[in-house]
Amino acid sequence: NEIHNDGGPFFPYVKCNSPQNIIDITNNYWGPDFNPAQPEIYFYPIDYFDWNPIWDDPYATRSCKGDMPPATCPEHEIFRLGKDKEKESNFSDAKKLYKSIVKEYPESRFTEFALKELFALEMKSDKDYEKAQEYYGHIMEKASGYPERVIVLANFLSNRCDVVMKKYEKAIDWYEGIITNPPSKADSVYATIDAGHVYLLMEMEGNETSFVGKMAHLKPNNIEEWQAKKEELLALLFDHESRGNAGSEQENIVLPEKVSLGNYPNPFNPETTISYGLPNDSKVDLVIYNIKGRKVKKLVSGNQEAGYHKITWNGKDESGRSVASGVYFYQLRTDKKSINKKMIMMK
Repeated sequence: NEIHNDGGPFFPYVKCNSPQNIIDITNNYWGPDFNPAQPEIYFYPIDYFDWNPIWDDPYATRSCKGDMPPATCPEHEIFRLGKDKEKESNFSDAKKLYKSIVKEYPESRFTEFALKELFALEMKSDKDYEKAQEYYGHIMEKASGYPERVIVLANFLSNRCDVVMKKYEKAIDWYEGIITNPPSKADSVYATIDAGHVYLLMEMEGNETSFVGKMAHLKPNNIEEWQAKKEELLALLFDHESRGNAGSEQENIVLPEKVSLGNYPNPFNPETTISYGLPNDSKVDLVIYNIKGRKVKKLVSGNQEAGYHKITWNGKDESGRSVASGVYFYQLRTDKKSINKKMIMMK
């Protein structure tokens, strides 16, 4: 992966709160300004990340299609020429080269690289995002000529144009669409985070602060609340992914620093996964309540080891009946702490 910073105020590049396992981010290219002597600037907390080695040349080893080596791909060479034009600040020719890749080699992975570079180039050159959005829309209209991954990327970049052009309400509506019908868990998590970010941008602009989309819970009250929610969602996501790759070596496990609790998705239909972290062995009770405070379902009761745990609630009560739409609360009680969180069943 080649990592781009869009110039926003949200550093470091990667931040995570108490993952279960060390997060492997090796062999990524972090841009020309990355200083390997100060990795703690980019990754926080640094002890949670395995970041070395880095990828020094992001284009030297990328294949174009299948097993074809890059040296035999004409689009690879065109892409290199485009990067050279960028270094010379000849942005017009660079754009032409990237667009030629998109047109002539729609199946190539370099088409995706070219689309991303075209967006980044607008930030450096004309900043004509309406024209860029029109270009991405043209790709989406020609759906039959491009693979699904290219169409999805063009759609995403088109929405990014809306954000940069301060068409915030339209951008939030797009994120809500992703959350409603997420291609993957990661897509929904990032859409939730990005929607909150757009609300903050609206507030920083000093206008449209009264606007609330269809999913009011996406709007944070302040940047601190957004940061906390972002860290919670990313911790849940990284925990989910790290469990799939977890080894058996105990020394790779990083225990939570404090008791944590969250659920995903939220709102949900028909089920949601509740994740929680225990810094120490403890007796645990996890109970669902309705808005009137009546117990709906006890999910966990017993002693559990320190670490990360999760359980799925299927939206049914103790009698096996599906609950109605509305607000529900889930409470985690441990030996030393009790946490309550809110979730919404939306049918």
